[in-house]
Amino acid sequence: PAFAARYGGGPSAEEDGTLTLVAADGSQTITERYNIVFATPYYDDLDGNGTHELLVPLFSGASNTVYAIWFDPGEGSPLVRGEEFPAVGFGRSQNGEVVAIGHVSAAESVYTFSRIAGGVMTTIAGAFVDVAAGTCRVEDFGGLGALGLTDDAARERFCGDPVITG
Repeated sequence: PAFAARYGGGPSAEEDGTLTLVAADGSQTITERYNIVFATPYYDDLDGNGTHELLVPLFSGASNTVYAIWFDPGEGSPLVRGEEFPAVGFGRSQNGEVVAIGHVSAAESVYTFSRIAGGVMTTIAGAFVDVAAGTCRVEDFGGLGALGLTDDAARERFCGDPVITG
């Protein structure tokens, strides 16, 4: 559904503000705390399944913005809050995972792979790419074990994904 955004209170360095998103049809109200942000909530089909996720910016830092991802669990249910990700942008893996692309430093980025399935958003792994060193390493963020991949297979799958390799 379409949402109207209402910003209230704060924000300041000492105090968060409150962002209230109200569905145009009155079917749902979402409330998030936010601080300094340079973006507004928006929809995007992050996983390519034909339904749009709602990205709500919560805090902006030097290069990353922390987003809360709200998604449709299906069957006419209201949106469900998934994970929070620091990112400069989002992509989609060749396997349909949501990929949050964030900066770690001037030379290193992290690509956080997550999956939306069965009404749950699960963070799988992070691929850390150091362009100065020409390396990519994969770190388990809680969902790698369920895929049954060896370390080498995980590195090949995530570091070799077109969202990283272009």
